Amino acid sequence: MAEVRVVPADDDVLLRERLASLLDRSGHVVLGQAGDSAGLSDPVRLHRPDLSDIC
Repeated sequence: MAEVRVVPADDDVLLRERLASLLDRSGHVVLGQAGDSAGLSDPVRLHRPDLSDIC
């Protein structure tokens, strides 16, 4: 599977951390995390991920 660069976002810290850990262990690159849509814009602008989503 090809590596995907991601920035997961969710207001639930435990869910976000677990998702980021799972993605990392699966060979993807977690570029950052965000707790809400406002916090998502900076890492997305800075790192240009392949995927960003608010759960």
